[in-house]
Amino acid sequence: MTGASGTLTLPAEVSSVQRTDSAEKPSSMLIRVELLEGPPGRLDPPPGREYLLHPAHNFAAFAAAIELGFRWDPFLDLHRFVLADCLVGPLLPELEDTLAVLDEAELLVAATVQPGDVFNYEAAFGLWQHRCSVLHFGPPFNVDELPSLPRTLAGWGTLPDQHGNLVRPTIWQQPPAPEPSQVHPLVLVL
Repeated sequence: MTGASGTLTLPAEVSSVQRTDSAEKPSSMLIRVELLEGPPGRLDPPPGREYLLHPAHNFAAFAAAIELGFRWDPFLDLHRFVLADCLVGPLLPELEDTLAVLDEAELLVAATVQPGDVFNYEAAFGLWQHRCSVLHFGPPFNVDELPSLPRTLAGWGTLPDQHGNLVRPTIWQQPPAPEPSQVHPLVLVL
């Protein structure tokens, strides 16, 4: 929802959502996302990722970065952010009457959350539960450095795949070393 001046305006029913002053200098944000629960059950310790966001990143870009960082196949808009005062996600016509959801493509992350805020990200509408913690706002980004998606800076833990398997397929593992009798003919054996 963009006003006549081109600034983001929120409807009255979510007026208590925190917003930053547009005159403030843009800052980067560091947000930690931890996967708390999914089909394998509660994950302890939870695997996680830390993301660096530009003030121009909206919730749609943040959702795409989370899905990439946790190696999910895209959930085709089956996700949402649960903030203290509102839900943020894709606008789905079939759910229009049941949920009051703010458009993730319009709402900027930096205009909505502050350092210290904690909110949830639900993939597959609640099948996967993530906790998002805003760690801090940092020095301003250079405008020439705006990445299309938030950057993943760090990651830890064992990630289940989207079906709940705790071990990913081994297609990325190196094949076993050949037996000495099977050395490639171009390799010189001394």
